[in-house]
Amino acid sequence: MRAELDFRGRVVAAYEAIQAEGLSFPADKAAVMRLLATRFTKNEMRRVYAALVAAIE
Repeated sequence: MRAELDFRGRVVAAYEAIQAEGLSFPADKAAVMRLLATRFTKNEMRRVYAALVAAIE
């Protein structure tokens, strides 16, 4: 449980850094996911998407 909350915190922090560049997840999901792919492993990317959907909606 704690590990999942830490992971979601890392995702949100990485997304906030991307938002500072002017990208928005709802507006351009593909570009946001490409940028996040450099920060997370391939196996984590499904969880990254789910965490972003949960955080944004």
